[in-house]
Amino acid sequence: MKRLLFLLLTVLVTVVAWAQAVPTHVSGHLDGVGDTIIFEHNDNSMEQGITVDSTVTKNGSFEFTVNIEHPAMLLFTDVEHSKSDNLVFQGVCFIIVPGEDAVVTGTLIDFKVGGSKIYERVTEVQAPMVQLFKGYGPEKFDSLRQIYSDHCLDYIKAHPDDEAGVLLAGGITDDAFNEALTVLTPTVREGRLASIIENRKKQMEMSAAAEKAAAKVGEGTMAPDFTLTTIDGKPLQLSKLRGKYVVLDFWGTWCAPCMSGMPAMKACYEKHKGQFEMVSIDCYDDEQKWKDTVAKLGLAWTQVRDGNETELVTSLYAVSGFPTKIVIDPNGQIISRTTGEDPEFYKLLDEVLGK
Repeated sequence: MKRLLFLLLTVLVTVVAWAQAVPTHVSGHLDGVGDTIIFEHNDNSMEQGITVDSTVTKNGSFEFTVNIEHPAMLLFTDVEHSKSDNLVFQGVCFIIVPGEDAVVTGTLIDFKVGGSKIYERVTEVQAPMVQLFKGYGPEKFDSLRQIYSDHCLDYIKAHPDDEAGVLLAGGITDDAFNEALTVLTPTVREGRLASIIENRKKQMEMSAAAEKAAAKVGEGTMAPDFTLTTIDGKPLQLSKLRGKYVVLDFWGTWCAPCMSGMPAMKACYEKHKGQFEMVSIDCYDDEQKWKDTVAKLGLAWTQVRDGNETELVTSLYAVSGFPTKIVIDPNGQIISRTTGEDPEFYKLLDEVLGK
Protein backbone atom coordinates (compact mmCIF):
# COMPACT_ATOMS: atom_id res chain seq x y z
CA MET A 1 0.00 0.00 0.00
CA LYS A 2 2.91 2.37 0.59
CA ARG A 3 3.50 2.34 -3.18
CA LEU A 4 0.26 4.28 -3.55
CA LEU A 5 1.25 6.90 -0.98
CA PHE A 6 2.69 9.25 -3.56
CA LEU A 7 -0.58 8.97 -5.51
CA LEU A 8 -2.85 9.45 -2.53
CA LEU A 9 -0.92 12.48 -1.28
CA THR A 10 -1.90 14.37 -4.42
CA VAL A 11 -5.50 14.55 -3.17
CA LEU A 12 -6.37 17.81 -1.39
CA VAL A 13 -9.75 18.26 0.27
CA THR A 14 -11.52 21.58 0.98
CA VAL A 15 -13.97 22.40 3.76
CA VAL A 16 -17.49 23.82 3.52
CA ALA A 17 -18.09 26.24 6.39
CA TRP A 18 -21.60 25.13 7.29
CA ALA A 19 -20.86 21.44 7.67
CA GLN A 20 -20.65 19.84 11.12
CA ALA A 21 -17.84 17.61 12.32
CA VAL A 22 -18.75 13.91 12.45
CA PRO A 23 -16.99 11.52 14.87
CA THR A 24 -15.46 8.81 12.69
CA HIS A 25 -13.94 5.70 14.25
CA VAL A 26 -10.68 4.08 13.14
CA SER A 27 -9.56 0.73 14.52
CA GLY A 28 -7.59 -2.33 13.51
CA HIS A 29 -4.48 -4.39 13.99
CA LEU A 30 -1.04 -3.87 12.46
CA ASP A 31 1.77 -6.40 12.81
CA GLY A 32 5.06 -4.97 14.01
CA VAL A 33 3.62 -1.67 15.18
CA GLY A 34 5.01 -0.02 18.33
CA ASP A 35 3.28 0.94 21.56
CA THR A 36 2.10 4.38 20.43
CA ILE A 37 0.50 5.56 17.19
CA ILE A 38 0.73 9.16 16.04
CA PHE A 39 -2.04 10.19 13.68
CA GLU A 40 -2.97 13.34 11.81
CA HIS A 41 -5.75 14.36 9.48
CA ASN A 42 -5.70 17.30 7.13
CA ASP A 43 -8.80 18.84 5.60
CA ASN A 44 -6.69 21.68 4.17
CA SER A 45 -8.90 24.28 5.81
CA MET A 46 -7.20 27.57 6.58
CA GLU A 47 -9.18 27.53 9.83
CA GLN A 48 -8.59 23.95 10.92
CA GLY A 49 -5.35 22.94 9.22
CA ILE A 50 -3.66 19.72 10.39
CA THR A 51 -4.91 17.99 13.54
CA VAL A 52 -2.33 15.77 15.27
CA ASP A 53 -3.00 13.31 18.10
CA SER A 54 -1.81 9.95 19.41
CA THR A 55 -3.15 6.72 20.88
CA VAL A 56 -1.66 3.66 22.56
CA THR A 57 -1.70 0.19 21.03
CA LYS A 58 -2.14 -3.18 22.67
CA ASN A 59 -0.35 -6.08 20.98
CA GLY A 60 -0.70 -4.26 17.66
CA SER A 61 -4.38 -3.39 18.09
CA PHE A 62 -5.54 0.21 18.18
CA GLU A 63 -8.56 2.47 17.98
CA PHE A 64 -9.16 6.20 17.87
CA THR A 65 -11.75 8.71 16.69
CA VAL A 66 -11.34 11.70 14.38
CA ASN A 67 -13.89 14.49 14.11
CA ILE A 68 -14.11 15.53 10.47
CA GLU A 69 -16.48 17.70 8.48
CA HIS A 70 -15.44 16.50 5.03
CA PRO A 71 -13.30 13.80 3.43
CA ALA A 72 -9.81 14.21 4.87
CA MET A 73 -6.37 12.72 4.36
CA LEU A 74 -5.64 10.50 7.36
CA LEU A 75 -2.05 9.51 8.00
CA PHE A 76 -0.60 7.56 10.90
CA THR A 77 2.47 5.66 11.97
CA ASP A 78 4.06 4.59 15.25
CA VAL A 79 6.52 6.65 17.27
CA GLU A 80 9.46 4.45 16.30
CA HIS A 81 8.93 4.86 12.54
CA SER A 82 8.20 8.56 12.88
CA LYS A 83 11.76 8.97 14.19
CA SER A 84 13.30 6.45 11.81
CA ASP A 85 16.19 7.22 9.47
CA ASN A 86 14.30 5.50 6.64
CA LEU A 87 14.15 7.86 3.67
CA VAL A 88 10.74 6.58 2.58
CA PHE A 89 7.74 7.07 4.87
CA GLN A 90 6.38 3.91 6.47
CA GLY A 91 2.82 4.35 7.62
CA VAL A 92 -0.88 4.27 6.76
CA CYS A 93 -2.40 6.91 4.49
CA PHE A 94 -5.88 7.03 2.99
CA ILE A 95 -8.87 9.34 2.52
CA ILE A 96 -11.31 8.98 5.38
CA VAL A 97 -14.98 9.85 4.82
CA PRO A 98 -17.10 11.39 7.62
CA GLY A 99 -19.24 8.76 9.31
CA GLU A 100 -17.60 5.86 7.49
CA ASP A 101 -15.74 3.96 10.22
CA ALA A 102 -12.51 2.33 9.03
CA VAL A 103 -10.74 -0.90 9.96
CA VAL A 104 -7.04 -1.10 9.03
CA THR A 105 -5.11 -4.38 8.96
CA GLY A 106 -1.71 -5.60 7.77
CA THR A 107 1.55 -3.74 8.41
CA LEU A 108 2.75 -0.16 8.10
CA ILE A 109 4.09 -0.88 4.62
CA ASP A 110 1.43 -3.28 3.34
CA PHE A 111 -2.00 -2.52 4.74
CA LYS A 112 -5.67 -2.83 3.79
CA VAL A 113 -8.54 -0.52 4.70
CA GLY A 114 -11.99 -1.97 5.28
CA GLY A 115 -14.86 -1.60 7.71
CA SER A 116 -17.04 0.21 5.19
CA LYS A 117 -18.12 -0.67 1.66
CA ILE A 118 -16.55 2.45 0.14
CA TYR A 119 -13.11 1.65 1.62
CA GLU A 120 -13.42 -2.00 0.67
CA ARG A 121 -14.16 -1.14 -2.95
CA VAL A 122 -11.22 1.28 -3.15
CA THR A 123 -8.92 -1.33 -1.58
CA GLU A 124 -10.17 -3.99 -3.99
CA VAL A 125 -9.51 -1.80 -7.03
CA GLN A 126 -6.07 -0.78 -5.77
CA ALA A 127 -4.98 -4.31 -4.76
CA PRO A 128 -3.52 -5.38 -8.15
CA MET A 129 -1.72 -2.03 -8.40
CA VAL A 130 -0.11 -2.54 -5.00
CA GLN A 131 1.31 -5.87 -6.16
CA LEU A 132 2.42 -4.45 -9.49
CA PHE A 133 4.24 -1.48 -7.93
CA LYS A 134 6.25 -3.48 -5.39
CA GLY A 135 9.96 -3.03 -5.96
CA TYR A 136 9.67 0.24 -7.87
CA GLY A 137 10.94 3.57 -6.57
CA PRO A 138 10.11 7.27 -7.14
CA GLU A 139 12.03 7.30 -10.42
CA LYS A 140 9.15 5.31 -11.95
CA PHE A 141 6.50 7.79 -10.77
CA ASP A 142 5.29 8.94 -14.19
CA SER A 143 4.92 5.49 -15.74
CA LEU A 144 3.38 4.01 -12.59
CA ARG A 145 0.90 6.83 -12.26
CA GLN A 146 -0.23 6.35 -15.85
CA ILE A 147 -0.79 2.64 -15.22
CA TYR A 148 -2.68 3.45 -12.02
CA SER A 149 -4.77 6.10 -13.80
CA ASP A 150 -5.77 3.78 -16.64
CA HIS A 151 -6.72 1.07 -14.16
CA CYS A 152 -8.84 3.40 -12.02
CA LEU A 153 -10.49 5.00 -15.04
CA ASP A 154 -11.54 1.59 -16.30
CA TYR A 155 -13.28 0.99 -12.95
CA ILE A 156 -14.97 4.40 -13.01
CA LYS A 157 -16.28 3.79 -16.53
CA ALA A 158 -17.72 0.46 -15.46
CA HIS A 159 -19.20 1.88 -12.22
CA PRO A 160 -20.21 5.52 -12.89
CA ASP A 161 -22.61 5.60 -9.93
CA ASP A 162 -20.06 4.37 -7.34
CA GLU A 163 -18.71 6.95 -4.84
CA ALA A 164 -15.48 4.96 -4.64
CA GLY A 165 -14.71 6.36 -8.09
CA VAL A 166 -14.34 9.85 -6.59
CA LEU A 167 -11.76 8.63 -4.07
CA LEU A 168 -9.91 6.83 -6.86
CA ALA A 169 -10.06 9.88 -9.13
CA GLY A 170 -8.15 11.98 -6.63
CA GLY A 171 -4.79 10.44 -7.54
CA ILE A 172 -5.09 9.93 -11.30
CA THR A 173 -3.63 12.05 -14.10
CA ASP A 174 -5.32 15.26 -15.23
CA ASP A 175 -6.46 13.74 -18.51
CA ALA A 176 -7.95 10.71 -16.78
CA PHE A 177 -9.61 12.95 -14.18
CA ASN A 178 -11.28 15.08 -16.86
CA GLU A 179 -12.56 11.94 -18.56
CA ALA A 180 -13.80 10.58 -15.23
CA LEU A 181 -15.90 13.71 -14.73
CA THR A 182 -17.74 13.00 -17.97
CA VAL A 183 -18.50 9.46 -16.78
CA LEU A 184 -19.46 9.85 -13.10
CA THR A 185 -23.16 10.45 -12.56
CA PRO A 186 -24.33 13.89 -11.30
CA THR A 187 -25.44 12.29 -8.04
CA VAL A 188 -21.89 11.09 -7.34
CA ARG A 189 -20.12 14.21 -8.65
CA GLU A 190 -22.30 16.56 -6.60
CA GLY A 191 -22.73 14.38 -3.51
CA ARG A 192 -20.92 14.23 -0.19
CA LEU A 193 -17.52 13.80 -1.86
CA ALA A 194 -17.91 16.82 -4.15
CA SER A 195 -15.23 18.78 -2.26
CA ILE A 196 -12.59 16.33 -3.55
CA ILE A 197 -13.60 17.04 -7.14
CA GLU A 198 -13.79 20.80 -6.65
CA ASN A 199 -10.41 20.97 -4.99
CA ARG A 200 -8.82 18.83 -7.68
CA LYS A 201 -10.12 21.31 -10.25
CA LYS A 202 -8.51 24.16 -8.31
CA GLN A 203 -5.32 22.14 -8.04
CA MET A 204 -5.22 21.71 -11.81
CA GLU A 205 -5.79 25.44 -12.32
CA MET A 206 -2.91 26.20 -9.97
CA SER A 207 -0.68 23.71 -11.79
CA ALA A 208 -1.47 25.35 -15.13
CA ALA A 209 -0.61 28.76 -13.68
CA ALA A 210 2.61 27.35 -12.22
CA GLU A 211 3.61 25.90 -15.59
CA LYS A 212 3.05 29.27 -17.21
CA ALA A 213 5.19 30.96 -14.55
CA ALA A 214 7.87 28.28 -14.88
CA ALA A 215 8.17 28.99 -18.61
CA LYS A 216 9.56 32.42 -17.71
CA VAL A 217 12.43 30.72 -15.90
CA GLY A 218 12.70 27.73 -18.22
CA GLU A 219 15.42 26.46 -20.50
CA GLY A 220 17.14 29.25 -22.42
CA THR A 221 16.28 32.01 -19.93
CA MET A 222 18.67 33.83 -17.61
CA ALA A 223 18.68 32.55 -14.05
CA PRO A 224 17.29 35.20 -11.66
CA ASP A 225 19.85 36.35 -9.11
CA PHE A 226 19.33 35.84 -5.38
CA THR A 227 21.22 35.89 -2.11
CA LEU A 228 20.66 33.30 0.63
CA THR A 229 22.53 32.45 3.81
CA THR A 230 24.53 29.22 3.93
CA ILE A 231 24.21 26.71 6.72
CA ASP A 232 27.36 28.14 8.33
CA GLY A 233 26.01 31.71 8.23
CA LYS A 234 27.69 33.13 5.12
CA PRO A 235 25.92 35.01 2.30
CA LEU A 236 25.69 33.20 -1.04
CA GLN A 237 24.87 35.27 -4.13
CA LEU A 238 24.12 33.26 -7.25
CA SER A 239 25.67 35.80 -9.64
CA LYS A 240 29.00 35.41 -7.81
CA LEU A 241 29.15 31.87 -9.19
CA ARG A 242 29.28 33.04 -12.82
CA GLY A 243 31.98 31.28 -14.81
CA LYS A 244 30.97 27.87 -13.39
CA TYR A 245 28.22 25.39 -14.05
CA VAL A 246 25.72 25.53 -11.17
CA VAL A 247 23.03 23.09 -10.05
CA LEU A 248 20.21 24.45 -7.90
CA ASP A 249 18.49 21.64 -5.99
CA PHE A 250 15.16 22.62 -4.40
CA TRP A 251 14.32 20.05 -1.73
CA GLY A 252 12.93 19.47 1.79
CA THR A 253 13.36 16.93 4.56
CA TRP A 254 9.59 16.27 4.33
CA CYS A 255 9.87 15.26 0.66
CA ALA A 256 10.21 11.47 0.26
CA PRO A 257 11.57 11.57 -3.34
CA CYS A 258 14.09 14.23 -2.26
CA MET A 259 15.31 12.12 0.62
CA SER A 260 15.38 8.85 -1.31
CA GLY A 261 17.41 10.61 -4.04
CA MET A 262 20.13 11.90 -1.71
CA PRO A 263 22.48 8.90 -2.19
CA ALA A 264 22.44 9.58 -5.95
CA MET A 265 23.03 13.28 -5.31
CA LYS A 266 26.03 12.48 -3.11
CA ALA A 267 27.46 10.16 -5.76
CA CYS A 268 26.90 12.83 -8.42
CA TYR A 269 28.69 15.45 -6.33
CA GLU A 270 31.70 13.18 -5.71
CA LYS A 271 31.87 12.25 -9.39
CA HIS A 272 31.91 15.85 -10.63
CA LYS A 273 33.49 17.63 -7.66
CA GLY A 274 35.43 20.67 -8.85
CA GLN A 275 33.60 20.82 -12.19
CA PHE A 276 30.49 22.60 -10.92
CA GLU A 277 28.83 24.19 -7.91
CA MET A 278 25.94 22.37 -6.32
CA VAL A 279 23.59 24.49 -4.21
CA SER A 280 20.83 22.72 -2.30
CA ILE A 281 17.98 25.05 -1.31
CA ASP A 282 15.92 23.70 1.57
CA CYS A 283 12.24 24.71 1.44
CA TYR A 284 9.39 24.82 3.96
CA ASP A 285 11.43 23.21 6.73
CA ASP A 286 12.12 23.79 10.39
CA GLU A 287 15.63 25.26 10.57
CA GLN A 288 16.95 22.83 13.16
CA LYS A 289 15.52 19.80 11.34
CA TRP A 290 17.22 21.02 8.16
CA LYS A 291 20.58 21.38 9.92
CA ASP A 292 20.27 18.03 11.65
CA THR A 293 19.40 16.26 8.37
CA VAL A 294 22.32 17.84 6.49
CA ALA A 295 24.67 16.67 9.23
CA LYS A 296 23.12 13.19 9.45
CA LEU A 297 23.34 12.60 5.69
CA GLY A 298 26.79 14.17 5.37
CA LEU A 299 25.88 16.59 2.58
CA ALA A 300 29.20 18.26 1.82
CA TRP A 301 28.17 20.78 -0.82
CA THR A 302 26.66 24.26 -0.37
CA GLN A 303 23.48 24.24 1.70
CA VAL A 304 21.11 27.21 1.99
CA ARG A 305 17.56 27.60 3.26
CA ASP A 306 14.75 29.51 1.58
CA GLY A 307 12.32 31.64 3.53
CA ASN A 308 14.42 34.15 5.45
CA GLU A 309 14.65 36.80 2.75
CA THR A 310 11.99 39.19 1.41
CA GLU A 311 11.25 37.13 -1.71
CA LEU A 312 11.12 33.36 -1.71
CA VAL A 313 13.54 31.85 -4.21
CA THR A 314 11.03 29.03 -4.77
CA SER A 315 8.60 31.68 -6.07
CA LEU A 316 11.32 33.43 -8.06
CA TYR A 317 11.99 30.14 -9.89
CA ALA A 318 8.30 29.08 -9.98
CA VAL A 319 9.05 25.81 -8.19
CA SER A 320 5.86 23.80 -7.74
CA GLY A 321 7.21 20.26 -7.35
CA PHE A 322 9.98 18.68 -5.33
CA PRO A 323 12.73 17.97 -5.90
CA THR A 324 13.36 20.49 -8.69
CA LYS A 325 16.87 20.57 -10.13
CA ILE A 326 17.99 23.47 -12.34
CA VAL A 327 21.27 23.42 -14.28
CA ILE A 328 22.80 26.82 -15.08
CA ASP A 329 25.67 27.34 -17.51
CA PRO A 330 28.76 29.54 -16.81
CA ASN A 331 27.02 32.51 -18.46
CA GLY A 332 24.08 32.32 -16.07
CA GLN A 333 21.62 30.76 -18.54
CA ILE A 334 19.30 27.92 -17.53
CA ILE A 335 20.02 24.86 -19.67
CA SER A 336 17.91 22.26 -17.87
CA ARG A 337 15.01 22.06 -15.44
CA THR A 338 13.95 18.72 -13.92
CA THR A 339 11.10 18.06 -11.49
CA GLY A 340 11.09 14.81 -9.57
CA GLU A 341 13.86 12.33 -8.86
CA ASP A 342 14.64 11.55 -12.50
CA PRO A 343 17.74 9.55 -13.64
CA GLU A 344 17.76 11.70 -16.79
CA PHE A 345 19.09 14.60 -14.71
CA TYR A 346 22.28 12.68 -13.91
CA LYS A 347 22.71 11.60 -17.53
CA LEU A 348 22.36 15.19 -18.69
CA LEU A 349 24.90 16.40 -16.13
CA ASP A 350 27.34 13.72 -17.30
CA GLU A 351 26.95 15.00 -20.87
CA VAL A 352 27.28 18.67 -19.90
CA LEU A 353 30.39 18.08 -17.79
CA GLY A 354 31.92 15.59 -20.23
CA LYS A 355 31.87 12.42 -18.13
